[in-house]
Amino acid sequence: MDSAYDRALSEIGVAGYFHKKIELINIIILPVLWSMTYLNMIPALVILPHTCKLPENTLNVSDDAWKLKHIPYVTINDDIKFDTCLIKSNPNESNLTTSCSEYDYDNTWYDSTVSSEKDWVCDKEMYIIYILAYSKVTELIGSMFFGWMGDTYGRRKMHIVTMVLAVTGRIISLLASKSYLIFLSGCLISSFAAWSIIQSATLICIEITSPKRIPKIASIRFSAGCIGGAIMPLIYWWCRDWKPFIMITTAPLMVLLLFSWKIIESPRWQYTSGKSKQCVQQLKSIAKTNGTTLSLKTEEEILNHKPETTTKSLGPLALFSGRTLAINTLLQLVAWTVQNTSYTVQMLSIGQEKNANPFLEFTWQMLSEVPVNFLSAWLANRIGRRRAGALAFCILSTIWSLIAFREASSYTWVHVWWIGTALNIILRMFITVVFYVSNVMAMELYPTSLRQSGLALGNVFASIGSAMAPYILYLGRPIDVRLPGLILTGMSITAIISTLLLPETLNAKLPETIEEARTFGRKGQKYLPVHVKQISTQEKSPQQSEDI
Repeated sequence: MDSAYDRALSEIGVAGYFHKKIELINIIILPVLWSMTYLNMIPALVILPHTCKLPENTLNVSDDAWKLKHIPYVTINDDIKFDTCLIKSNPNESNLTTSCSEYDYDNTWYDSTVSSEKDWVCDKEMYIIYILAYSKVTELIGSMFFGWMGDTYGRRKMHIVTMVLAVTGRIISLLASKSYLIFLSGCLISSFAAWSIIQSATLICIEITSPKRIPKIASIRFSAGCIGGAIMPLIYWWCRDWKPFIMITTAPLMVLLLFSWKIIESPRWQYTSGKSKQCVQQLKSIAKTNGTTLSLKTEEEILNHKPETTTKSLGPLALFSGRTLAINTLLQLVAWTVQNTSYTVQMLSIGQEKNANPFLEFTWQMLSEVPVNFLSAWLANRIGRRRAGALAFCILSTIWSLIAFREASSYTWVHVWWIGTALNIILRMFITVVFYVSNVMAMELYPTSLRQSGLALGNVFASIGSAMAPYILYLGRPIDVRLPGLILTGMSITAIISTLLLPETLNAKLPETIEEARTFGRKGQKYLPVHVKQISTQEKSPQQSEDI
């Protein structure tokens, strides 16, 4: 039986004018601006090719000859490779070397990056590695922390707090001068809040609409994020300097922050948290904007609703508070881990051409995901969430096995460039499919009181997968070039099994409470044919029929 809140949505509408306004801001504008701020530190931290700065050329010799005289080098297959961190202390008398006091950077694509401006290279190159590693760790912690806080204290509060932290962190990094600790602290503050910004805004939108619209909302949000990620490197290409680049890509989020105080609280969260009066007030406001009304009977039922208390006492541990719920959570985490491991290994494996435009490479990769997001939504609605996920993982396992075969093959025809390009394109497409399906299933499997915690835990394990990727890729060099492909083939097969064991959420009555989540999919859940509508025409109110 539908809850009082579900009946309220059917009365006030699930896709009215109010929904269009909030989705424009939270699902389109915010993801575009957020992704630019979230990703802008990656190109800013690029370590440019460099050598020690040469003394003034006092002899009538060419620049190449002068460089050969002062910079140590080795010759590999007639190719001269200069040392990047040493210079001869007195080349006229000996070949003794010393560390660089100043550096010359290759400014082909960048006028400056963080590493070139602050000379964080050579013995200080680990500064960059630590920033990236520690940022990922704080992202994990922040995702879980704000996920729990959002389920406990509300989406709106966490959205505003994390917006403030993300912008403040970038400002601190800009003002850091040459202080590594201040710069690092700014990056950590931004990373700590990163994922909760977009999660809380998305959850507010999906919690005031019908389950049937979740795939559409998710595909638009993911596509908007990809567009923001595609615009971001073009801005760096234009300004070429890391400081104005960070300012330009962070400033729009600062403007949006000024209006974040007007964002609504999720009425579904208010309903499940015992804030019935605020829930009714919010629903009436939505109904007024949509030109509909909330019936007195439904209003009374909402006001008399008794909230759960178990979730708040357990926090994120409530995701494992029942056997079925714990199994569903663990199966979900397998998919999250495998998808991000595959994604990161592929990202580290491609783009090795040094003469390629780094900004366009980044842009093309981000844009390629946009059409696939809509393909994913169509596929998930056509054959079901778990079948779409399992099919995508099946194709991933096949592609990874082909890549492993190709790496070790002695046949020259399998190494032609277009085969590698085709494999990477197919790989990227179906990684995007599984990413989409995993997010949608996480939104649908968990009740309102656990939804943000569930998404946050998924992001934690996704980041663990990203952290594993460099080590998996490394195994291919000293041991066997086939190992990365074979490992990811095995991981993808495991993900196929875990996805098929999950309950189907398409056309199913989704859990509204933690008790329902503990039994969802337990007793031989029947999966409706995908062409069957969840709500029959006879059951729709006039407004709902118009909205759908």
